[in-house]
Amino acid sequence: MATKPHSKNVATTRVAMIAIKVLLLPFLVHAIGRHLRAHLGIQLEDEAGATMGGANATQVTSSSQNTFAAGSLAGKALELAARSLAPPSQSTLALLREESDWKNNLILGLCLPPSVDFESWPRFMKSWARNFVAGLSLYLIVGGLWAAVCYGPLKKAFYGNTPTPSGVDMAKQIWVSLQAMPLYTALPAVCEAIVERGYTLVYPRVDDFGVGAFVLFFVVYLTSVEFGVYWMHRSLHDVKSAYGLLHKTHHIYNKEHTLSPFAGLAFNPLDGILQAVPYVWSLFFIPTHYLTHELLLFGTAIWTTNIHDCIDGACEPIMGAGYHLLHHTNYRTNYGHYLTYCDRIFGSLEVPKREIPAKKTM
Repeated sequence: MATKPHSKNVATTRVAMIAIKVLLLPFLVHAIGRHLRAHLGIQLEDEAGATMGGANATQVTSSSQNTFAAGSLAGKALELAARSLAPPSQSTLALLREESDWKNNLILGLCLPPSVDFESWPRFMKSWARNFVAGLSLYLIVGGLWAAVCYGPLKKAFYGNTPTPSGVDMAKQIWVSLQAMPLYTALPAVCEAIVERGYTLVYPRVDDFGVGAFVLFFVVYLTSVEFGVYWMHRSLHDVKSAYGLLHKTHHIYNKEHTLSPFAGLAFNPLDGILQAVPYVWSLFFIPTHYLTHELLLFGTAIWTTNIHDCIDGACEPIMGAGYHLLHHTNYRTNYGHYLTYCDRIFGSLEVPKREIPAKKTM
């Protein structure tokens, strides 16, 4: 039986407190970066006039008056922190714009007829069109192949005699997703515009900080995304008005035989955007390789396809389809994104019941 919703006032207050703390994070991180640069003698050229993304935010240089020895582990760690928390330089922003132009030419050049002069379009329009084409293609191709395999030659192996979604159910899910796609794909375009203006901590090359730092930042970024998606998703359930106006659209698919790979993006568009916001917001206070961010953001289309196919892979601590099926049927558990940790920490985890194979006797 589904648990009754939390008190509206309690849920709203909790969501508001979390939102306030998250909103303060970028300012705290940038303040720490400024303090470290001052403490270690690392400065931005004309830092006094530089702002987040301002024209004067240029390369980081280091003086010889560091508190720690240049070769010490602590000194290197603090210098990395100071450098990575600095606003991006103009040369960095130029590289990011070049990458965006390359992606525009690759995708739009392949998909649009030569008669279409997309080069003359406004920059935001090119970005949105590129992301729309990529997002739509990814959804239809991955979802179509996934459904063809799951409900075709491997249906018996995956589902046995369990009923599977009808063509009508899948068509409805595709229709809802297609209606939302223009707004879904506006988010990465908005993100790209913000990044190119220097308001985030993204960097274009792995060797800007080294492979070790890339791995460290990647883990921190994913942790932030996991935490953010968990609480955004949970808030869409806890706050009654948010559930009724937004998230309910997705939860009409509440039985195993109605969920399909195509349900992964079948949301109210604002709902889908809200659950993707942690991917973007984390860029303001975590140094992140930009192409990795984009691949992860679009990778969610593949991930959501996977967790809506009702095939329990039993691969803890990954929040697979077995967990997500329980979320769709019980409503109040398993809000996590990729992993089960947040649900375990915050008391909302429900583990799928699985048959334990009988031991063979000699």
